[in-house]
Amino acid sequence: MQHTKIGFQDLTNKITILDYCSDDGELATTGKVLNNLYNTIILVKQLIKEGTHNEPTYRIDVSSIVGIDNYEWGLIGTDFSEYNVIYENDSSKFLEHHSSTYKFLYMFSETDGEWHVSSNDNQTFRSLASEL
Repeated sequence: MQHTKIGFQDLTNKITILDYCSDDGELATTGKVLNNLYNTIILVKQLIKEGTHNEPTYRIDVSSIVGIDNYEWGLIGTDFSEYNVIYENDSSKFLEHHSSTYKFLYMFSETDGEWHVSSNDNQTFRSLASEL
């Protein structure tokens, strides 16, 4: 059961959205993983393209980051999924994904080099670092 989508907005404002993350998207898990492990443009671009491609589970151990024993987190990148979505110049289209299924949306902006988060209870993108 997935509850989050993760996106990348490049310098032309094109947004690539990944459709599969193994986590429910809570700030205490997905938020911390993105903010701590994928905090440069190079690392984020690699994550979006390749995901966490550790076979066979496609997940990585993030226990030390989230403070939960044996906690694994995974994301399938564009190289391994045909289900990603691309929007041209319109982050409002991404925000339309909020629903009972998708409670959290995360987007990395190449323009400011920062992660942003939106949640069902506050459907605007705001700095992930300030939310943590």
